[in-house]
Amino acid sequence: KLIGMHIAAVAGMKVVLSRQGRTELENSNIGPFITKNRPGFITKVHDEGDACMVQWDAQDTDEEAGWYRTGAYGHFMLSMFDTGNSDDEINDRVYKIDDSGDIDNLIHKTPYTYM
Repeated sequence: KLIGMHIAAVAGMKVVLSRQGRTELENSNIGPFITKNRPGFITKVHDEGDACMVQWDAQDTDEEAGWYRTGAYGHFMLSMFDTGNSDDEINDRVYKIDDSGDIDNLIHKTPYTYM
């Protein structure tokens, strides 16, 4: 399921690069180099829901790897990962993102809101 097309982006959601994302980033340092074809999770959702920040599991640091389009300019660079997206798992990751434990400012849409 493409994030932004089939399902709304949610902070804490486990994602992978979509086919379009892999193709677009194939020749850059951001694509396979950073993701190593492993999943990551959304750390921030743009106010309009058309782009997300992602932290990839393959990274050695806890830093975000940049913005990925989830509808901006008609590009859908992320897909929902097959596992790890129950409400509890998403909420656990959200709490890790925000040290204060306040998830209200991170989640812009409820999980599993279909477009």
